[in-house]
Amino acid sequence: MQDDFWSDYIRLVREVVVPYQWEVLNDRVPGAAPSGAIRNYRIAAGDEEGEFYGMVFQDSDVA
Repeated sequence: MQDDFWSDYIRLVREVVVPYQWEVLNDRVPGAAPSGAIRNYRIAAGDEEGEFYGMVFQDSDVA
């Protein structure tokens, strides 16, 4: 979508917000509380050992 108003916001989300959110979901932001969101999926898939971490709706952040 090319629009004088939305183009800046689309770029911001693509270049800043989504990459930052990925780092947060993977617990790689110093000083931020761990979310365990991606790790919970890895545990559920059998790729990692461990216990579910966080609230019962934690997976909605990943979705």
